[in-house]
Amino acid sequence: RQISACVDWRGIRTLLNKKYTKTQNATGNPAYDALMMFKILLLQTWYGLSDYEVEERINDSLLFSEFPLLDMGLPAPDHSTICRFRAELTRLGIMDKLLRELNKQFKKHGISRIDQGAIVDASIVDSPHAPDGSILIKVADDREDLRTEEEQAQEQAYQYELKSRKPGVDTEARWVRKGRHYRYGYKKHVLTDGQGLVESIITTPANCADTVVLPELIEKAELTQGVSVLADKGYCSKKNSACLLERGLIDGI
Repeated sequence: RQISACVDWRGIRTLLNKKYTKTQNATGNPAYDALMMFKILLLQTWYGLSDYEVEERINDSLLFSEFPLLDMGLPAPDHSTICRFRAELTRLGIMDKLLRELNKQFKKHGISRIDQGAIVDASIVDSPHAPDGSILIKVADDREDLRTEEEQAQEQAYQYELKSRKPGVDTEARWVRKGRHYRYGYKKHVLTDGQGLVESIITTPANCADTVVLPELIEKAELTQGVSVLADKGYCSKKNSACLLERGLIDGI
């Protein structure tokens, strides 16, 4: 409620309307309001929820439905709609601009506490349009891709075949192995303050190694010198340590 009261959403709506021009959804019905959908993505990221989970929470919780201003009695957009909206914002390249506008207002009202420390993390988002059948390629492990060049080339051939023979499959997503489970989708890399408010976000195929995106996350967040950056060991690399040192940031990996 504090955020809803402090933020002037008109600037964010203007940014959305300049780029996001869809008026119909996948079934031909009127599209959901873009600002409402963006607020759902914020809830999802702040609370670490999957597409399925945020859909359920909005349907079950008055607090969750109030923030995006979903009309009382109407069901939340389903998980596949949320996934498609996020993918479209990523494709349009406007997520960074939206977050910059939002964080500018958070700083103005003293809501953001990024000067007290930043936290970096990643989560896998399943695609609702995964391929059926057996997985016939070597799949990258979560956090680190140790496959040979030949195995990576086999994956490229596999994705090309999906694109040409299975038009309903999301061919931008990728397989990744997390523990003993195989998942097909994307990886959402986020940098937040200690409260979970998002400063920067990058979406990649699910098999992207965590170490790769840390420098870009930091650059997008425009962190000031002396801020500590906390992350788990999946982000540990000489390149990332050098990046933090060069920017005058405290290495908390």
